[in-house]
Amino acid sequence: KSPLAIPTTLFSLWLIVMVVYGVATGGETLKAIWDIRAMLYLVAMYLFVPQIVATKKQLHIVLGICIGSLAFKALQASIRFIGNGFTLGGFRTMAGNEEPILMVPLFALLAGYLIFGSRSSHRSVLWMLLPVFVLGFYAANRRAGYVALLICGLAFVILLTPTVRAKALKILVPLTLIFAVYLAVFWNSPSAQFAQAVKSAIVTDPHTMRRDDYLSGLARDQENYNLAMTLRRAPFGLGFGKKHDFAINNWGVFLLRGYITHNQVFWLLVKSGPIGFFLFLFFLNSVLFHGAVIFSKLRDPYLMAVCASCIIVVIDQVIAAYVDMGLTRFRSMAYLGFLLGLFPAIQRADRETSRVGQGLT
Repeated sequence: KSPLAIPTTLFSLWLIVMVVYGVATGGETLKAIWDIRAMLYLVAMYLFVPQIVATKKQLHIVLGICIGSLAFKALQASIRFIGNGFTLGGFRTMAGNEEPILMVPLFALLAGYLIFGSRSSHRSVLWMLLPVFVLGFYAANRRAGYVALLICGLAFVILLTPTVRAKALKILVPLTLIFAVYLAVFWNSPSAQFAQAVKSAIVTDPHTMRRDDYLSGLARDQENYNLAMTLRRAPFGLGFGKKHDFAINNWGVFLLRGYITHNQVFWLLVKSGPIGFFLFLFFLNSVLFHGAVIFSKLRDPYLMAVCASCIIVVIDQVIAAYVDMGLTRFRSMAYLGFLLGLFPAIQRADRETSRVGQGLT
């Protein structure tokens, strides 16, 4: 069973409470369900996975399925990118919005295998597939993915022990310098999409930004302003299924405009109120702390790599929620719940390894 039943139950119940409140005060039932559907997937997967993944072998199998599924999506994006002559061909992306976010924990998993010294077959598979994942990640061309990769990389280094961290920094420092040179050279080059993505996250001058990046950032700023005005009117929560206030008419059109926004950390505060927002943070921080405690006790290199990846995914998805609708994308939330649900399996596998004295390492 889940070791975190209290924060999980409280967060889930409050989502239902705010659906009832939202619909009762003028919201639409279907829109309310759409609002919370992905977050309920998160909870469901978090509770369900520990019931079916009980051994190290089973852990190995489900991770293999995860790697294979994402490799297929990365291959699709890579083929489209290559077919367009290694360009985006006028498109903004060659993959789904959430797919680069989903790939970040796999980069962390491979880094864990290499740094901790695991000889798992997954290490060899990920190493062989790395060009496909890198090209697919690049072809996805999402600023959220780039930001998540950079911040999660920093978080991964912090997670390491001082001795291992010193070794990792010997590699990361030269790479950082190379990256800085890359940014300096391609800062004003429209064809260098990675450099332009980083630039658009730092510089907001419309005269120096690509038009699409500027308009995308403008829409987010306008949404945030509308959310702020809504929170002033409804400080205890708007409720799900209702549109936020339009103090200004923000740029951009999509099907659920007004019901959901790009910054869904702020959006959740407005929709569920301070109680719901606290319970969301209580749930995530409880899971994160639980995973960190497990990680600190592990000695098996394979399990250490898997556990580190499961910790990184929390940071990864919070970044996605902050910049790119991460809380309402059902694949992202199901994926997050799946990886968080592996913590009990990692604990059981660690006990199993301690008893047997050997495993898939």
